[in-house]
Amino acid sequence: MSNNPYSTPNPQFHPPQPMPPQYRSNPLDKLKVVGICLIVVSILGVLNIVAGMVIRIVGGQDVFDFENPEVIGVWAATIFIPMLNLAVLFGGINMLRGKAFASCMAAGIIAVIPLCTPCVVLGIPFGIWALIVLNQPDVKAAFQS
Repeated sequence: MSNNPYSTPNPQFHPPQPMPPQYRSNPLDKLKVVGICLIVVSILGVLNIVAGMVIRIVGGQDVFDFENPEVIGVWAATIFIPMLNLAVLFGGINMLRGKAFASCMAAGIIAVIPLCTPCVVLGIPFGIWALIVLNQPDVKAAFQS
């Protein structure tokens, strides 16, 4: 055997065979980590809103003075943002289960909206990550089957 890199290939060489089906990974496994991240972010979002309301009550603010526009805004945020976080939570759970593609896409889109997640930007990278993975052809095909 010569060490010439330009010599003809070894006739004993066989190209690699495809993996058997039991060793192939499921495309939906790509969604497990991002689904868990979205679940954590949504739970943090709900806890953030609840903690904010508790701090207002303990701090002595009158949270039931509905003639004050600030109080109305606080209540609107207290009701609306947890509903969005619950949508992200259900989307993350559906990502773990590999079901309801539309719910998963909605969760990714909602997570990208800055004011719908805690610390304003915490959900943006996870939402982008979810949308990128959900738009991969093998993941879409796995949802359809």
